[in-house]
Amino acid sequence: MKLYFNSIKLIVLSFVLFGSQLFAGDEVQQLGDTIHNVSIQISPFDAECKINGSVVIPNEIEKLPAGDYSVILNKNGYKSYSNKFKVSNDNRHFLFIMEPEKITGLLVKTDPPGASVYIDGELKGTSDAGFLLPIKKYRVKVELEKYLPVEQEIDGTQPAKLYTLNLKLQKNTGFLKINSNMKDLIVEIDGEVTDQQSQYELVSGNHSVRVTAANCSEYSTQVTIARGKTTSIKANLEKLTGEVILNVIPSDALVMIGVANYENARKIELEPGTYKMHLSSDLYDSKTIDLVVQKGKTNRLNVQLVKNAGFVSLMRRPETAKILIDGKDYGATDKIELRSGSYLLRAEVDSSYYPFAENITVSKNKTTNLKVDVKRRKGVFLFNSIPFNTRVKLLQNGETKFEFKGTGIIEELPIGRYIVTVESPGHKSVRSEMVIKENKNYVLDLKLEQGVDEILRTETTATPVFLKKIDGGYFSMGATPDQGSGTRMELPVRTVAVNMFYIGTTEVTQAVWSEIMGENPSRFKADQATGSLPVENISWIEAVKFCNKLSEKEGLTPAYKIENDSFLCDFEANGFRLPTEAEWEYAARGDDTTAQFRFAGSRNADAVAWIKSNSDKKTHPVAQKSPNKNGLYDMTGNVAELCNDFFDRYNPSDLLNPKGAQTGKKISIRGGSWNSTDGKARISARESNGTGARKSTTGLRLARSSR
Repeated sequence: MKLYFNSIKLIVLSFVLFGSQLFAGDEVQQLGDTIHNVSIQISPFDAECKINGSVVIPNEIEKLPAGDYSVILNKNGYKSYSNKFKVSNDNRHFLFIMEPEKITGLLVKTDPPGASVYIDGELKGTSDAGFLLPIKKYRVKVELEKYLPVEQEIDGTQPAKLYTLNLKLQKNTGFLKINSNMKDLIVEIDGEVTDQQSQYELVSGNHSVRVTAANCSEYSTQVTIARGKTTSIKANLEKLTGEVILNVIPSDALVMIGVANYENARKIELEPGTYKMHLSSDLYDSKTIDLVVQKGKTNRLNVQLVKNAGFVSLMRRPETAKILIDGKDYGATDKIELRSGSYLLRAEVDSSYYPFAENITVSKNKTTNLKVDVKRRKGVFLFNSIPFNTRVKLLQNGETKFEFKGTGIIEELPIGRYIVTVESPGHKSVRSEMVIKENKNYVLDLKLEQGVDEILRTETTATPVFLKKIDGGYFSMGATPDQGSGTRMELPVRTVAVNMFYIGTTEVTQAVWSEIMGENPSRFKADQATGSLPVENISWIEAVKFCNKLSEKEGLTPAYKIENDSFLCDFEANGFRLPTEAEWEYAARGDDTTAQFRFAGSRNADAVAWIKSNSDKKTHPVAQKSPNKNGLYDMTGNVAELCNDFFDRYNPSDLLNPKGAQTGKKISIRGGSWNSTDGKARISARESNGTGARKSTTGLRLARSSR
């Protein structure tokens, strides 16, 4: 402790020496003949400083007229200080130093801690803290709730000495125990509601106690709690209501008492009186009981309702037909239990079927067998083509419904909207939409054009994948002026040429990926309503394997040769692959080289892309935004798309079908995602990822070299 007080003296001395040096070298600008910039320094620096009775902030420049002034300093632990000084052109720097009082130290400790400490009647703080005091005698008092106060005199007349006061406090409490004939009591002690306990610890003395319970009388009393003793009271309450306990079959029967609905309640509190209790359930006869409730009494009732129901057993065609009975939807249920009576049964499929309705009667304990045959509305389809060796498919919702070769006729074709695809070797395929109407003939005569298809599609997947033909050409690749400030990885800008290729019109969906790979790794899982969400959370290696599996299923030559950790792309193969960066950027820019779009299809990202500003932090079904000039959707945003190239600086000499670096640890990614800023979603912007890394922001788009 001596070291502590000596340290204070050392700090004060250091401050004085420092302040003297400061004033010796300081220069303050004079603002006129009578107004001066005056420097006032004090020690200690946090003392209250008054100049001519007004409080000022020391250690800051004051603007004062020339003349005489008085200064007063005040701070606990220091002697009062007052002085006079004169401001003139030659006197503008002043230092005022207070002299510390002789002090002593007091450390107050209590068991338990946290007691309030009073010194000479003034609250100074809590126990287990130290106090610096002028030397004199003191009366110390400590107080803590539920403990007896302790008061002691301290002789603090020795300067620079630490006095320690250790006090063990004595409990000033007793216990109150409440016994009652009721549960779930509400206990108030001295007007304050408390949590129900086995016993209550209270300060010794007199207390008011109030005990209540739901639907019961009240108990109130005064108790005197003796220190260290337990006081017991018996709070017996009288029930003001009667109780009804029900055992009902069926257990879910609805209970009504008067106009009050007790739903499935089986224990009911009621005021004394006479009531009508009504019990009902859908498949049972209802029942009414006269009920007499007496105060404090319990009525136990066992009630069994009589079942009054039968079954309807359905044989439906088609199996997808929805069954409604009196307007209630029973979905795909084939055996339905109903209360006996008459009903209107309807069956619905869609507008391509005739309506079906029938009145049915359900008898008690009987099963009614019913055949529901919903008839399809039908028309006729006739087809002729040149050449004759064509392959014709009729699809609905991506599923092939009919398939034949050459000239054909389909009688009694179910009405509805169909997609017709017609293909023949060496000819451009035809894809058109037709609507078959009831009792009408639809005739399709075609002459196929020789050449190459503009659009390719998968034939073996439940959800077709479409690829658009992109004619070869030249373009400026990289951070062109329309792209804004690109990174060094988008340079140099150079003119490159690409050959004709095919690229997917949309990103690969979860439905297609799951069908080929047998799993869905995506973070944002698609359900039936959002089956067109893009697949994500896939690695480049998995994407390459997906391309090969899809190629094999379609009867194409796989583009990738995989040996151990080596992946080699054969660009001459007709199978699926990932696009090169050059192909991707060429397709994204579109066929209008003068548009100067910052994003794929627009200068405005909102029009064509799901990005950070509008995605709501998730992916969206493909093809919801506008396509670019090539008819390609989501080239910007939704999911960033894996490319075939390893990530590296552009090679200025790689100008014909550039394929990037042949080796590396990272793969190039293009287009930005649902979590990208518009700057990272630009057409020329490049990102990278490890070949085995997975991210919820990354998916893929397919490409092919030829048909």
